[in-house]
Amino acid sequence: MGNVCRCCPRGVPEAVPADASRLLWPVVTVAGELNIGTAAAFGAHLTQAIDFRSPPRVEVDLAAVAFCDSSGLRELISAWK
Repeated sequence: MGNVCRCCPRGVPEAVPADASRLLWPVVTVAGELNIGTAAAFGAHLTQAIDFRSPPRVEVDLAAVAFCDSSGLRELISAWK
């Protein structure tokens, strides 16, 4: 398993980048809530994962997300564009 990001304050969903040697693209696994208080950190993790590979390809695992508001959706759409 990859390294857990510890840069986020408590309560912010953690992004877990997958081991790059195991996969062809990074996987961002998110747990908790994606809302106005956590969306910016989530967006930063997505940007980091997108910058990892060219052309960009990222898998986002939202299976452990309990709630996502429009702020979280905005970050997903921004990363997609």
